[in-house]
Amino acid sequence: MNSCLEYIFHSLGLHRIQASYMVNNHRSGRLLRHLGFLQEGLAKDYVHINGQWQDHILMAKLNSD
Repeated sequence: MNSCLEYIFHSLGLHRIQASYMVNNHRSGRLLRHLGFLQEGLAKDYVHINGQWQDHILMAKLNSD
């Protein structure tokens, strides 16, 4: 996974990567934190899934992080 981030930042030249995950998906949160993503906030009613609006945690990683 780290090689993917290196490719995104260095080969593609992107400055920022964003990700989000459902509040109750703790495994995704652990993975993103392990990869160096930082929590930026909570998006209430972010995505409509299975007939219900779901909150999501917003994460981001900068090339400088």
